[in-house]
Amino acid sequence: MNQIMSNIKSRRSKRYFLEQNIPDEIIKEIIEAGCYAPSALNKQPWKFIVITNKDSIKRLSCIVKDITAKIAKCLTVLKLFKPAFRDPQVVAALRKTISSDTDTVFHNAPLLILIASDEKEPYANKGCALASQNMMLYANSIGISSCYIGRA
Repeated sequence: MNQIMSNIKSRRSKRYFLEQNIPDEIIKEIIEAGCYAPSALNKQPWKFIVITNKDSIKRLSCIVKDITAKIAKCLTVLKLFKPAFRDPQVVAALRKTISSDTDTVFHNAPLLILIASDEKEPYANKGCALASQNMMLYANSIGISSCYIGRA
């Protein structure tokens, strides 16, 4: 099997991580892989936000958890406008996020790479998703686990 196909087939979303820092040089390589993703009109709509500070990651996880709790309180109304909130798996994931004492958002990852874009930019979400896939595939190829967390 060709190396690229092998890498694609072996990549999995992991939700447990070693308590080991990722060297800055490796982080730069992961970001570089994201920058080589295709984007509409080559606009490269992404902005990468790298967070390695464990306290910052923990605080961000708590913020996401609080927002998720507020979303869960509005599910009855949200289901009317956003079909995703009708999906039992989505609802179960929301409830798991807010009911657990552990970090069910970032799973104690030693590194977060947040990808942001201007939502007014056409196809920005698709470009960012492609960048994230490049980064996850590269990370996998060098033995680093990752997990795509798609929160809007």
